[in-house]
Amino acid sequence: MDSVKNIINFVFPYDGIYEVILGSNGVKPNLAPIGIIKDGNTLKSKVYKDTLTFSNLIKYQKCSLNIITDSRVFFEAFFNELKIEDYIDNIPIIPVGVVFLANCYYEKLENPTYFFYDLIDYKKYGEFYHAFNRGNSMLIDLLIHVSRLDIYSKEDIEKYLPIIKYEIDIIRKTMPNDIKIIEKIKELMLQKGLKI
Repeated sequence: MDSVKNIINFVFPYDGIYEVILGSNGVKPNLAPIGIIKDGNTLKSKVYKDTLTFSNLIKYQKCSLNIITDSRVFFEAFFNELKIEDYIDNIPIIPVGVVFLANCYYEKLENPTYFFYDLIDYKKYGEFYHAFNRGNSMLIDLLIHVSRLDIYSKEDIEKYLPIIKYEIDIIRKTMPNDIKIIEKIKELMLQKGLKI
């Protein structure tokens, strides 16, 4: 497994939304959580104006996609608590797992603006693993709620139905290749007289 394309397809195995830490520079070095949308061979993300990530990518159209599975690192990045100590080509990185280096471009300035990523290289700092997909975590939580429908009181079911609906919506959005899973869960709920 050595070509960039093979590694991209391993790390982002199917269409959907993956959470990574994006490293950017230009105005100021920054490491920030971002959702990467994989659609076929295209990788892109929505970046909002008035963010440091947006300003950086406009000024210097190179970045790093840091594949992290430790949720604490996402927390630290969200609160700007990560110490930025490592760089490749003036781009901040987190030397764990796999770091992709990318050229970034946009087609139209909007709010949000879609930035597209042309992955040109990678650095391996540990094992290869799939990028974090929050739909996977939602699916586990959804299965827990659905498994308890027979033991929940009517009041508890009413309380959890909006949560179940939300989780189904997130799974559908972030894991479109697994729509059959959602249909099977919805069918089970219909059999129990519950409509979502």
